[in-house]
Amino acid sequence: MTQMDDERHPELTLYCEDEFAVEVIEQVVRLADPALLGRLRIIPVGPAGTVRILGELAHAGRFPEAGLGVLDADEDPGQACIALPGARLAPERSVFSSMQEENFIAIGQRLGVHAGTLMDAVEDAMRLDDHHTWPARVAERLAGTMRASKVRDAFIDVWVHDVLSSEERETFTDAIRQRVPAMEATGLAF
Repeated sequence: MTQMDDERHPELTLYCEDEFAVEVIEQVVRLADPALLGRLRIIPVGPAGTVRILGELAHAGRFPEAGLGVLDADEDPGQACIALPGARLAPERSVFSSMQEENFIAIGQRLGVHAGTLMDAVEDAMRLDDHHTWPARVAERLAGTMRASKVRDAFIDVWVHDVLSSEERETFTDAIRQRVPAMEATGLAF
């Protein structure tokens, strides 16, 4: 339908916790299967409990469209959900803690800052207990006017491309691909 009328008609809705998870999902799927991304709607819905409930309702066929819960990797996905790729940590913790010097160089280039300055800002941010605040703290430390979303996106981009293995990207994307409803024959002739 999307190709016929130029309007988006997602075939599968993914429910996740927050914008960080949305960006991880988009980046991983875009790299592994760009065509699949156009068939998805990704909605941040709040805490893991909410994601789990929506995943279970979708799995039970309680929604008019197909859906799937995508939990952070530190949560047990059960039958009705899948987990984000990466270490069994919150995604911010997984992304930030897995960076090596070469990754900081790449992120620094994207953000227009020196890698050493970036590493100092990250070290400071990771001292905060609430990992959800890390991108904002890094942005604040780098140049008070930098958007937290720019920091978040740069870290996720490098993590997806350079840290996450192709097997992890493909396994995650395949779990989504398997939940996209199969095209049914409509009997229409063109």
